[in-house]
Amino acid sequence: MTANIVSTGLFLALALVLPGYLVVSGFTNTQVSGAGLETIEALFLSIVLSSALTGIVGLVLAQVGWFSLPALLIVLLLVSSAVAGVVWVKRRTLSWHVTSSSRIEWLTVSLIVLGAAVLFLHPHQYVFGGGDAGVYVNVGANLAQTGALLIEEPLLTEIKADLLPGLLREQYPGAATRFIRLPGFYLSDTVPGLVIPQFYPLHPVWLGIGYRLLGVSGALSVTPVWAIFSVVAIYLYGRSLFGQRTGWLAALLLLIMPLQVYFARYPTAEPITQFLIWTCVWAFTAFGRGRAPCGLWRLVSGLTLGQVFLARVDALPLLLIPLGYGFVLLKRRQWSKSEWWFWLPLTSLIGYAFFHGLVFSRPYTVGLYRWIFPFFWRQFRLLVVVCVLGGALGFWLLKRRQWWVDSRVRHLPWGLILRYGAAVTVVGLAIYAYFVRPQMGNASLKADWYGGSQVVVTDHENLVRLGWYWSPLGIGLAVFGGVLLLCNERWSQSWPLWITGGAFTLLYVYRIFNNPFQIYAMRRYVPVVVPFFVLASAYAVSWLWQRAAHQKIGRLVGVALLVVLVAWLVWNGRLIWSQVDYVGAVEKIAHLAGVFEHRAIVLFVDEAPVGLGAVLGTPLQYLYGMTAFDLQEDRLDVDLLGEQVTDWIRAGRPVYVVKNQASSSPLPLKECLVSAGSVQLDTPRLEQTYAHAPSAVQHVRYEGEIYLVEPACQLRRE
Repeated sequence: MTANIVSTGLFLALALVLPGYLVVSGFTNTQVSGAGLETIEALFLSIVLSSALTGIVGLVLAQVGWFSLPALLIVLLLVSSAVAGVVWVKRRTLSWHVTSSSRIEWLTVSLIVLGAAVLFLHPHQYVFGGGDAGVYVNVGANLAQTGALLIEEPLLTEIKADLLPGLLREQYPGAATRFIRLPGFYLSDTVPGLVIPQFYPLHPVWLGIGYRLLGVSGALSVTPVWAIFSVVAIYLYGRSLFGQRTGWLAALLLLIMPLQVYFARYPTAEPITQFLIWTCVWAFTAFGRGRAPCGLWRLVSGLTLGQVFLARVDALPLLLIPLGYGFVLLKRRQWSKSEWWFWLPLTSLIGYAFFHGLVFSRPYTVGLYRWIFPFFWRQFRLLVVVCVLGGALGFWLLKRRQWWVDSRVRHLPWGLILRYGAAVTVVGLAIYAYFVRPQMGNASLKADWYGGSQVVVTDHENLVRLGWYWSPLGIGLAVFGGVLLLCNERWSQSWPLWITGGAFTLLYVYRIFNNPFQIYAMRRYVPVVVPFFVLASAYAVSWLWQRAAHQKIGRLVGVALLVVLVAWLVWNGRLIWSQVDYVGAVEKIAHLAGVFEHRAIVLFVDEAPVGLGAVLGTPLQYLYGMTAFDLQEDRLDVDLLGEQVTDWIRAGRPVYVVKNQASSSPLPLKECLVSAGSVQLDTPRLEQTYAHAPSAVQHVRYEGEIYLVEPACQLRRE
């Protein structure tokens, strides 16, 4: 046990600190170059750079099938040695010269990290299949066990083509592949026996690292760590741009926000995306303000923004940041060599993500973008036309303002007019989204192929539903803070915040692109919208405290609003804080796996579109090395199945049948089945509802009977 802890600590020191420390030292090894950087910032940037290197190297190893901790360590040591050599040759020192952080700063960051650890490090035990969270964990575990991102399953090539529709679920017409192996795993149409995991790879790589270090519990603990780093990034960004008070207020509010707490424990890619995006915005703003060392800030910004495209398929709105910055550079005609520190890693990683999407995640990428682009064109073409015509009209009027602008306002700065115009627009959109749209819109139904049913579409209530977790007061405070930001802060410094936060808020408040059951649908808001609202609210409270015209009244109002908001968040989030979904599931799945023999083939009988085969078959297959099939009862040829089972038995593979107790489908191979036990899994999770925020805990029960296909009987039948 002690040796394992020591080895884990050494690996984390190398993977999360050393390479980044050496890079930071290369930029800050003189008192002049490091004067603009504090110790806490330098340490955090070391973690950011080290994690970037580790994630990218791990992904490359996973793509070529060489993923393992020893291989990863060797590459990290080689890269670190090379960086150290370059820094030593140029600077003759490996130490950094940065400004010491004050004790208050150390105490503040320590309290933030401690508070986040206490709240976040209780991961939900999503190891079941059938949902995104469990699929992520199983992809990471399989990567750790096999060393490859893509999964080769030779047994599938031995199955007769006529039997496949009875063993594998067929997708809807026009899908990127004909079959899914299990939910979240595509079966390639072009390479026999090749299974392609869903989702983009950066998060699964880190889950694989966590799994290799500490098993399933290590994989589940990866997401809370990213969430902790995210809160620190929000604090550092808020402090650097708006002052220390805004920074720690934003960190406090984000810490106790129910959505942040829940999804910090939920093993999907939202927390790592949140960490990368807000670190990018912080670093981008820093070099935009001319903070030294500019090359370091550019490097961090380019690396973090580029990595988002390896973690999320919906990262396209973030391209507005480099597009906006490129426009600024062209307008100013100012290009320095240090610009390459931003553009080279960014474009390289975006190109790498594009390559990965086409080669390693083609079904997922093509399947999404095949309908995303037409959808956006249908939905936003009118907006595009209005913007183009409005921009042209505005430019024409601007050129001829002498005859249409009243003499009393003719000399007002156009920047001021645009600021107040934008502020009025924000207020108008917020009023429409929160008060008007819910009254005008109606819930509708849409077909859900995956669940085999219809789901409710409630996009007209999106902002109201976000208020279920952030509070109506929080929504109003965020809008007020946004208006203050537009009116008071320099646009040259705050535009990355508005481009990022505004784009994703408009997108997901307009259309959430998700099955809107609670609390699952709210994950769309976690990477950007939740921190954006938190920062705006913290700014509003800080402004009331410090800058209100009547300071005493402003402070009283600010404190009162903060106390009410914190009290609401704590009270409203008490269930989420205390709830750990599927607690005990890891041990129960391990116990279930022990029922089956080594190399077992498990056939699940359950006609539900997402039944026991998906839920239990996925971890049995990818955590415990068995072969699971979710039988498609309506398309199953029982005679062909019998022949295939005989072949498996002759090859030395034990075959089991698991039937859901609620299933009405007949048992295949009934004459040769011998009872081998039962499935009795009972585990709690937050209730799932469409009508309101979760207010109770429900118990999920999976019950079934396990049968062994008796080899001698089956061989006699054939």
